[in-house]
Amino acid sequence: MKFGLLSTLLVLVMTLPWPHYIINAVLIFNLLLVFAWLVASMFCRDVRFIKYFPGVLLFLHLLVLALNVSAMRLILQGHGFSIKIVEYIGNSIAGAQPGLGLVIFSLLSLIQFTLHNRACTRIKCIADNLNIKHESIASSDLWLNFWKEMRGWAPFAKKLAWAHIIISFINLVGGIVIGTYINGMELSLACQYYAAATVGIGYVIAIQALFLETSTGVVVSAYQKQIGNT
Repeated sequence: MKFGLLSTLLVLVMTLPWPHYIINAVLIFNLLLVFAWLVASMFCRDVRFIKYFPGVLLFLHLLVLALNVSAMRLILQGHGFSIKIVEYIGNSIAGAQPGLGLVIFSLLSLIQFTLHNRACTRIKCIADNLNIKHESIASSDLWLNFWKEMRGWAPFAKKLAWAHIIISFINLVGGIVIGTYINGMELSLACQYYAAATVGIGYVIAIQALFLETSTGVVVSAYQKQIGNT
C-alpha cells in the first residue's frame, strides 16, 4: 500500500508540470537525502535496514528519474536555468567551454556505470551461489529475500541508468534543435546554452546516482559474509 502510494506520487512528479522553484528545492533535498542514505549504508547494520534496503533503494532511483524527467521538460522549453542549481552547476562546469563540461559529465557517468556493473556482477554471483532466482517464492530467511530482491533490482537499475543517458541526449540534441528552428536562437548560442543546461542537470543526477551505486556496493560488500549463515 505504501509503495503503491509512493509510486503514484512519482508518476505525478514525472507527468505534471511543476514550477521551477519546486523542482529546484526537491533536487537539493534529494541530493541531501541520497547522501544521508549513503552514510546510513556505511554505518547501519540493523536487521530492519536490510529488510527495507532494496525497496528504499528502488524508490530513490525512481525519484531521481522522476526529477530528471521534470527538469527535462523545463530545459526543452528553454527555462532550464530557472532551476538555480542547474544554472549554477552548468555555468560553473561548462560555462564558456561546453565541450569540457560534457567531457567531465561523461567521465562521471562512466564512473557510475563502472560501480553499477561491479555491484551487479557481485550480486549475480552471490545469488547464483545461493541458487536464487528472481521469480522464486518468498522465503522466511531474511538474507535469501535480501539477495533475491537485489538480484531483481540489478537489471532494472541498469535500464534506469540508460534512461538517464537518453534524457541527457534529448536535453542536448533536442534542445539545440528546438532552440534554433523553433525559438530562433543562433546555433552557437543554442549549443552553449543547452550544453550547459544538460551538464547542470546531468551532473546533479549523476551525483545522486553515484551515491546510490556506492551505497549498494558498500552494503553488498558488507553483507556478503552473511552467505555462510543462510
